[in-house]
Amino acid sequence: MKEVCLFGANERSCYSVAKSLKKKGYSITVISDDFHPIKFSRYVDKFLKLSFDITRNIFAAKEEVIQYLRLNKVDALIPINDIAVQFISCFQQELRNYTRLLNINKEEVLKYSHNKYSLWKIAKELGIPVPVSKLVSSYSEFQELKYEIRFPVIVRPIYSKLIIDERILGFAVKRIENLKDLDNFVRERINTTPLMLQEVLNGQGAGFNFLSNDGNILKAYAHERINEEWGGGQSTLRKSIPVNSFNLEFYSSKLIKEIKWTGIAMIEYKIHNNKPYLIEINGRPWGSMEVGYRAGIDLPTEMVSEFLEESQETCTNFNSGFKEVFVRNFYNEIKWVSRAKSFKKSILWLLGLRVHYRKNYFIEDSLFSDFPFRFSFIFNDIKLIFKNKFSSKRKAFSSLPLLGEINLKDIHSIAFICKGNINRSAFAAAYFKKYYGNRSIVKSYGTHNDILRMCPLNAINAAREFGVDLTGHLSDVISPKKFYEIDKLIIMDEKNLEDLLKLNIKDKSKICRMGKSAIDDPYGKNIQEFRKCFLEIKISIDNLYQKSSSLSISSNSVPIC
Repeated sequence: MKEVCLFGANERSCYSVAKSLKKKGYSITVISDDFHPIKFSRYVDKFLKLSFDITRNIFAAKEEVIQYLRLNKVDALIPINDIAVQFISCFQQELRNYTRLLNINKEEVLKYSHNKYSLWKIAKELGIPVPVSKLVSSYSEFQELKYEIRFPVIVRPIYSKLIIDERILGFAVKRIENLKDLDNFVRERINTTPLMLQEVLNGQGAGFNFLSNDGNILKAYAHERINEEWGGGQSTLRKSIPVNSFNLEFYSSKLIKEIKWTGIAMIEYKIHNNKPYLIEINGRPWGSMEVGYRAGIDLPTEMVSEFLEESQETCTNFNSGFKEVFVRNFYNEIKWVSRAKSFKKSILWLLGLRVHYRKNYFIEDSLFSDFPFRFSFIFNDIKLIFKNKFSSKRKAFSSLPLLGEINLKDIHSIAFICKGNINRSAFAAAYFKKYYGNRSIVKSYGTHNDILRMCPLNAINAAREFGVDLTGHLSDVISPKKFYEIDKLIIMDEKNLEDLLKLNIKDKSKICRMGKSAIDDPYGKNIQEFRKCFLEIKISIDNLYQKSSSLSISSNSVPIC
């Protein structure tokens, strides 16, 4: 039995690929850097949990993956998510020594799924409709054009995932309603990825899903989104549509032929005024693959047959045998309906369930389809809810020594820690350094895996009131190496402690808390919340020196409010 490894665990695309290939007789191994309930699926034979977080240390993760491939006869490795695509693409030369890589294109082809601006440009050259867009590559560029922007606007980082040094950073699309929020978003992202400012197009989403070889389409189906979370998000009810609907086949074929794509992918469109506008290419398995499977077009199996088994059968008419099906993800719909907190929307959703007696309607996440996996998935969600509400992390946090209780005599380096390193820890380090830091090395870090972000405008303005300048600050992220180079780390809340422990940092003796209780993150809040937060931090730092018998507060310290 041939073994196929799926790199990246999730409940939709990974599950669909595993099910398709397992039913064709393949042994399925799922590789992930975190636990996932798919481990219990009837379609998964082995689950390999990596010791290292791929996004924080790609080199350590690479060694672990290669070790598994070296010790096991793996016939194919398939990336499931964008992180896996970036990881495998980066190390493909080494990985090819141990297995066949499927759905990994050459760099000159892959760039069209990786770089949304490259895709936008070539689509425009080919006459494919695209949203009106403006590329912004620097903060100074943004300052020059910001008053010309019409709101609302879609801000689309040109990368969804990007390798910088040993890390994989992630970027999300956002709809923004006003200039201040846009300014803050640009400040957070522009130093790591250029941004596309796009017009808002109203309408439903659609996808052209295909398997191709060097730009020649072998199999394809199309789908249309019917339900998605209000305000945008994953679709939960999709239906198959003829591939020539909305001219999807015409535009997609032109693009696929031009870029010479090999493997499976989904070209995403927004249907606005009955016209398709190209949005992006998902160059790996996607969430609506179950639609194709139920419609009789099993793209994962076709891909393995074409490129692993090297089947000689070629489909000359990929549009034959259209079958209309509707596929719903029931559990995700329940979650977003509950989040909406709207009685009217809930009633409309319930009324929409009446059609499910029809034979061509399917629930992809039925408990009866794969009970161990589905039950574990729901149970895991419930466990997370209770963990957040009744966690022991508050007790662990309160047991840490206070900043004011530490002895600074033997401390040569100190680091302030918060989640993003653009608000609390940035202010704490700058305040400490300005008024008391002449005897210490003072640093600040975040636990969130992101770097080079500027502080938001409210943080800069509030800090200025305390005599602190944050305009030049750029965020950095803590790592085990940085942790052990610092004498003392000062954290703001329980989550900071939890995040540090996830990094396999065991020495809690170096950690203390800023205040008696958690100092709340003002991120995204008004300037009054920033003032309140920074005042709490200032008082804690001032108290440290008031209680120190060997040091006195410097004469230029601002007075305690």
